[in-house]
Amino acid sequence: MFGLSFSELFIIGIVALIVLGPERLPKVARTAGHLMGRVQRYVSDVKSDIQREMNIQELSKIKEDVKGAANQIRQDFDKAVADIKDPLLNLKNEIGDTSQQLKQAITQDLPDLNQLRPTKEGESPESPLLEDTSTKQQVSESLKPTDPNKAEDLLDQQTLALKQEAISERHTTKEGNV
Repeated sequence: MFGLSFSELFIIGIVALIVLGPERLPKVARTAGHLMGRVQRYVSDVKSDIQREMNIQELSKIKEDVKGAANQIRQDFDKAVADIKDPLLNLKNEIGDTSQQLKQAITQDLPDLNQLRPTKEGESPESPLLEDTSTKQQVSESLKPTDPNKAEDLLDQQTLALKQEAISERHTTKEGNV
């Protein structure tokens, strides 16, 4: 411990026996042993406290590293989600705009049905659209009472077909540009 050899300890023991005497030497040796034990426990407690502090610092550093990595992963994930979401939202908005335009175009192109009806039975209507016989047939079929759900389904099907056609045209123009 202090670099004392056995011979040096033996000399210290003989001097202590002469100075203290044979009656008090065992008592002093026990007290010295207890003191040395306390010192060793104190030193080991200090060492373990220092070791715990070092471990806590290392764990704190590791914890911060893990938090930083987790934040980075979260940011990358959020960015990837946003990169995927943005084109889909743009496509959804474009489809919505196209459908609105198609609905407006369809409603603008339809003639007023009141103008197509004859005023009296047997008279021809005033509209020039009904002069053609095929147009007359289409108008008369369109004037027949129909199920409103079927009419909406037909309109939805036509709108969907026009959307698909517009999308395919976009893809062909994009492929042609690339």
